Amino acid sequence: MGIIINIDHFTRFGNLKKELSTIETELLSGTEILINSALNLNRGITGNSTAKCCDLNRGNNCKSVLKIKITDIPNELRWLCPECGSEGVIQNWRKSPVYLQSLHGRVKKKKFLNTELTLSRESFLILNNLVSSKLDLSILLNAAEEVDSKIHMYIAEFDILRILEQIALNAVSQPERKNELLSLKNEIINSFYSADKTFN
Repeated sequence: MGIIINIDHFTRFGNLKKELSTIETELLSGTEILINSALNLNRGITGNSTAKCCDLNRGNNCKSVLKIKITDIPNELRWLCPECGSEGVIQNWRKSPVYLQSLHGRVKKKKFLNTELTLSRESFLILNNLVSSKLDLSILLNAAEEVDSKIHMYIAEFDILRILEQIALNAVSQPERKNELLSLKNEIINSFYSADKTFN
């Protein structure tokens, strides 16, 4: 697996920690170059980045451009140097300031993601409460629009899976809410299938 870089080490609630050292700041800068390169990359496909090996591999003078691949399960950004063979993983890359800024930018420009979900106001409020600790999901939910008493939100299919995972975890930890959460899950799945049929 090589070098492991966890974005949680550099950030707190989506913001950079104030106490980062110069070395940590330089490493984060190289990491964000790599993340920025990956933003338009399809999942599971290896592509070129604009980051150099020495940006992430301190003490290595290799100037080769890194190859990158995003995997959703596990949610990681993997990189490999084709010249010297160095490799590594960026964990929790969706928490990086550069990713969160790009998400804000897409929302402002209305460059939305794959799927439109339509939920009742009640279900949307429950969902918003469930994922409030996930900054990237909160950005997507904050961009939702209400039309005719229904909430419309645009979201990637992988993020729908993440939401369903949160619902399942809460159903286990809060069995008294099982029926409410099952109803929310069913509404999301039904909306997804309706949107998929419309798209096709």
